[in-house]
Amino acid sequence: MSWRDTSAIRLLPGFNQEKRFKAHYLKPNPLLRITCHIGGVSMKPIRTYSVLPFLLLSIPSLSNAGVIEWKGPVNGAFSDASNWQGGVTPKSGDTAVFNTGGASPYTVTFNDSDATTIESVEVRNDQLTIENSFAIEKNLTIGGTGGENTSLTFNNGQILFQDNPSGHNPPLTSIKSSAGGSSEMVMNHSQLSWVNLAVEMEGKSSSIVMKDHSGIEGLYLQQRGEASLVVDNSSLSLSSAFYQDDGVALFTNGAYAGLSDSFIGGKFTAEGPDTRIYHGGYLSAGGELTYRDGAYAQAGMLAGGGTINIDGAGSQLEFNSIGLYDPYSPIEFSGEVNVTNGGVFGDLSTTGYSSGWVSGHMKVNLSNGSFGAQFIDNNGTISGHGQMVGELKNKEGGRIESKGGSLALNGNYTQDSASVLSITIGDWMLSDDTAALAIDGTAALDGFVTVQLEDAFKPKLGDAFNLLSATSIVGEFSDFSFPGLSGGMGWAWEIIAGADYETLVLKVVANQVPVPEPGTLALFGLSASLILLRRRKPA
Repeated sequence: MSWRDTSAIRLLPGFNQEKRFKAHYLKPNPLLRITCHIGGVSMKPIRTYSVLPFLLLSIPSLSNAGVIEWKGPVNGAFSDASNWQGGVTPKSGDTAVFNTGGASPYTVTFNDSDATTIESVEVRNDQLTIENSFAIEKNLTIGGTGGENTSLTFNNGQILFQDNPSGHNPPLTSIKSSAGGSSEMVMNHSQLSWVNLAVEMEGKSSSIVMKDHSGIEGLYLQQRGEASLVVDNSSLSLSSAFYQDDGVALFTNGAYAGLSDSFIGGKFTAEGPDTRIYHGGYLSAGGELTYRDGAYAQAGMLAGGGTINIDGAGSQLEFNSIGLYDPYSPIEFSGEVNVTNGGVFGDLSTTGYSSGWVSGHMKVNLSNGSFGAQFIDNNGTISGHGQMVGELKNKEGGRIESKGGSLALNGNYTQDSASVLSITIGDWMLSDDTAALAIDGTAALDGFVTVQLEDAFKPKLGDAFNLLSATSIVGEFSDFSFPGLSGGMGWAWEIIAGADYETLVLKVVANQVPVPEPGTLALFGLSASLILLRRRKPA
């Protein structure tokens, strides 16, 4: 599925939205609106409905238009008038309120054979479960005002939101907790849908939990005030954007998200091999984003200054043809990307055209992870051990750090005079012939190379370390810094040319000149008596 496929939603098996509702809902006639004045009070306009092609008008009675409250915390059918204050069942244009104040949970059942339409639903201070389907013209509100614990559990049905009859504002689902209280909506095998539906969550104890192939389809979702969202084996499809000011969002167990844009300011986690997140054309990562255990995500442009974690085989965040991989739209991200245990940042394919920028203060940390693009411009930092795919240009003060293992590059490597290659040597290099920077391509060298030791690692006389290998090495580093050695030992380097690769090797040798103190620097060049520069051809 393309990242642009943001309108898809997984409806329930056999769930035919049009079949269930279209035959039942009356179409409002926009040409006729009646305003009533009773006792000097102007009542809300009453809509009329066209029922037949020839003139048949139906005007709801005044007794049916208003706020109607459920009697008490007892189970019952929505259509049973005896369950409602005043003995009147809410209809189109009414607001159904569940605010009994009782501590006991209860269930209200809708009859799927009837098409029930009401203007709004408010759950204020109750633990309510709703079974089956109905339609809302305006708003669904969940939350108390005085520290109450409020919850709505919706089972095995669909809430279909309709056009807002009072204006251009979209229908709204609001979950808001008051101080000391909580507000929660739990969806089990259920759907909330309408093209212009807006969902807003606010408050530390406000939450939406979607389970068992549930779905929300609408315009946007806004998460703020430390609210939480859980999408478990369910789907979220938004034609506008996902806004997370803060709080926590978890997509798990085969969850799906199809978004137009994503603005992440809190904690966003996607996990599991069947979980798919399509962030849309613009991903602003200002919080902490984690993709783990095989979760896949895709976006266009990457911006923000937060932290991105990609962990585990099969876990990947890649980018399409715009944004990060568009040379005319450079990356604006200035945070850290941690790619570990087989995770992938970018695209490891070698077809098409793609470019990646690691720029400014951005840092990519690899620990057995991979970073891929056909062309990678680096003037930030790429650090660790793992795999890179692409033509890598280390330029304009960029820094490549190889430590803890080999950093492999499938492509050519170019380093300019202002940039740095930093290599941390340790025990692993004595048992592995792979170079610290292993390039499957050519290496054009300039600028700085620095060498440091892993903690507690002590080189011995005769030790050799493969710093860099490539199919061919051209140019040379202008400066070389390395740690001082004691015991009459020094450093020497040479380029050994094999049948397929040339390797830059650093050796520990007996020193013939005074040894620098530990931590001091020496510069490589023809005048440095400490340094041996040789190129040995294969026999």
